[in-house]
Amino acid sequence: MDGSPQRMLRLDDAGTRFAPFLSTRYQELRKDGDTWRLKTLDNLEYVFTHQPGAASDAPWLLTEVRDLIGTDRVVIEYDTVGIGTCAPDLHPRRLSYGWSAAGVPLYQVELGYEAWWRPLGESSGPTCATRTAGGVVEKAVVFDHGTDPLLNSDSSTQPRSSILTSVTILARNNLDASSSPRTVKRYQLAYQPDRTTAKPRLTAVTQQGENGGGTLPVAMYYYGALQTVELSPGRAGVNWTVPIAVPRSPALPAAYLDDVSEAAQSESSDGESHTDTTKLRHTIRDFTGDGVPDELWKDGNTWHLARGIVTAAGPRLDGPESTWTQPAEIDWQNTFRYTDVDDDSGHLNHGIATEAWTQFVDWNGDGRLDVIETRGGSAFRMWKIWINQDDGVGGVQWRSTEVDMGVFREYLHDRGMRGYDAPTPVARRISAPRNSTYYCHETVCNCALGECNFGDGFEGVKRH
Repeated sequence: MDGSPQRMLRLDDAGTRFAPFLSTRYQELRKDGDTWRLKTLDNLEYVFTHQPGAASDAPWLLTEVRDLIGTDRVVIEYDTVGIGTCAPDLHPRRLSYGWSAAGVPLYQVELGYEAWWRPLGESSGPTCATRTAGGVVEKAVVFDHGTDPLLNSDSSTQPRSSILTSVTILARNNLDASSSPRTVKRYQLAYQPDRTTAKPRLTAVTQQGENGGGTLPVAMYYYGALQTVELSPGRAGVNWTVPIAVPRSPALPAAYLDDVSEAAQSESSDGESHTDTTKLRHTIRDFTGDGVPDELWKDGNTWHLARGIVTAAGPRLDGPESTWTQPAEIDWQNTFRYTDVDDDSGHLNHGIATEAWTQFVDWNGDGRLDVIETRGGSAFRMWKIWINQDDGVGGVQWRSTEVDMGVFREYLHDRGMRGYDAPTPVARRISAPRNSTYYCHETVCNCALGECNFGDGFEGVKRH
C-alpha cells in the first residue's frame, strides 16, 4: 500500500476491516467473501480477487479499480494460458475502461505475449515446447525465475517463459458503443538474447497506426557484454572478480585514474567557528542526457567532459570532449560549526550546518544536468542558472540566466531562517547538538563521626 508493505490494524472483531498502522493518508481494507476491497479518501476502490480455479493460498490480484463518485472503472484481466508444459506467467492481458451505460468498454489496451523461442542447441534452460520454423528446430525456454518475498514467503521462484511482444490500443465509437473496437495504435517489441546471460533483451520498438497501417521506428537499444560465471547449473551471473577495461580519455589527469569521484577540500577557522569547504573536481555522471554516463574533471581552471558512448564491445568514456571555464564550479558545499560552545558563548544550542551553494540538477526537465550557482547572481535574491545545451555534436555548451528567488527568501525569512542578508543556498541541513544536563552534589564527610552530609549542588550542561 502506497508502494510499500504495511502493518495492518484490525478495526473490527470479525477481522474483515483493516487500516494501515502507519500511512500518509487514510485507507480502509475490507474483506467481502473471497474478495478484498481497498477504499481511499480520493473515492477510489481497488478490488482484489483470486484467479478462477486458483488455490486458496494463491495471491489476490488487482482486477478492478472503481470510481465511487462517477461511473467509470478499469477492469484488469490476466494471462492464464501456459506455454506447452510450462505454467503460465503472471501477466496482465487486457485493461478495459471508459464503460458505456450498456456495460461495454469504449477503450481497451491489449498486451500480447509470446514464448522465448531459441534454436534447440543455443540455450540450456528448461524446455516448455518445441517447433520447427524455417527448417530450424526451436524450443520455448524458461529464461528466468523471479522471487517476490511478499508472495513467496518460502523464497520459491516464479518461472518466466514468455515475453511482451505487443501493446494494442483499441477504441469504439463513443456515440455507438455497439460498434466493433478498432485498433488505434499498436506497438511491436523485438528482442535479442543478451550476449552475457542469453536472456531476452528489448532491442527495438516500432509503432503501427490505425488497424495496423504503417510502421514507424520508435526506439532501438544496444547492449554491451560483461564477464560472467555460472552461479548454479544453468544460472549465469556477473563475475565481479574479472575487471573489464573501460577506455577513458587520454587527457584525464593521472590523479583521477583510480577514482570515480574526487573533491577538493579546504578549511578555515577563527576563534569561534570552523568551516570545511568541498568542491567537486571529478565525477562520472550523465550530463548529456543520453542515458550513458560521461566523465567530467577539472584541470586548472578548465572543466573537461568526455562523452560516454556504448559500443558492441561495451561502454567507453573516451568519446568527444567538451571544455569550459564557466560555470567555474558544478558542486560546492560548506560545513560550518561553532567551536566555542561553552555556557557563555551563546552558541551552545547551534547545530552543525551544511549548505550547498552550487549544485547540478536537471533544472528545465530536458534530461540534461544543469548547474545552480546561488552566489553568482547579480543580487542576493538572484540565482544564476547554467542551462546545459547540446553543442551540435553531442557535447555540452552552457547558457546562463538568472532566476529571482525573492519570494522564496521571504518565505524562509518569515519562518526564522537566518542569513537573510546573504545568498540563499540550494539546500541547508542542520544537525541538532546533543546537550545533556547534569546535577552534582558536593559531599562533605566527617570521618571522625563517621557521617557524610550533602552540601549545595550545582548544575551544568555538557555538549557531545
